[in-house]
Amino acid sequence: MIEDLYKKRRQIRSAWDQKRIPSKELIEGLLKKTLEFAPSKQNLFPFKVHVIEPDNTKDLHNIAGICALHKTGSVNNWEKNLNNKSNNTDYTKAPWVLIFELRLCEPNSFVTNHSKIHNDWTRFNQIMPSRYRKNTNMKLASTEIGMYIELLTGLCLEKDLAISYIMSFPNWSLSKEGEYMKDGNKTGYTWDKLPYITEAPVMVVQIGYKAPIKDPLATKIKFGHSYEENKPDFKTVINFHPKRTD
Repeated sequence: MIEDLYKKRRQIRSAWDQKRIPSKELIEGLLKKTLEFAPSKQNLFPFKVHVIEPDNTKDLHNIAGICALHKTGSVNNWEKNLNNKSNNTDYTKAPWVLIFELRLCEPNSFVTNHSKIHNDWTRFNQIMPSRYRKNTNMKLASTEIGMYIELLTGLCLEKDLAISYIMSFPNWSLSKEGEYMKDGNKTGYTWDKLPYITEAPVMVVQIGYKAPIKDPLATKIKFGHSYEENKPDFKTVINFHPKRTD
């Protein structure tokens, strides 16, 4: 059943249902449920999720522009000539958009007591103002965001919701002084359009129901198609190492 569930998922690019909108109660419930059993080192969850709601059309437009790094082929179909519209309905607009960003954590009970007992508050990068933005914690946060999203995906698929993932937005890197250096965007907007994003953005997720139409920007998965995204061989990705005899 789990296998069949995940096989259903497809990246939706231009086929979001604009009439059937998931309720806030449903989305909030899925996010809460995911947080209950998602894994996190010391249960600190060093990330924040900003949820753009369906009626916030201004920010939905802004995030679509932010995620448009290229003149052609952008996942949000930023190009006007590729818009798939029917009866003035823009199928490129996902009703719910989640933005995952880095977060400085407050120490929980375990971290507080452990640090007091060992008289050392430097072990946990997630709570250190001078270190939480650095590469070690960014890798940790990115990994945990991925695990959270994967679990959220399963819950969404159980509710017949489509979920898509986006990383085609301007990157934030860290200077030697610990300040963010923000990339520009030649095609679309920069993150300045969303002033509540104050830490490094890691992932953007779209959630909604798929419209009963063929997605014109969908990946061609049929075997033999010239644009087929064929997967690498199993042995290219998975490597076993039996007992060494040398």
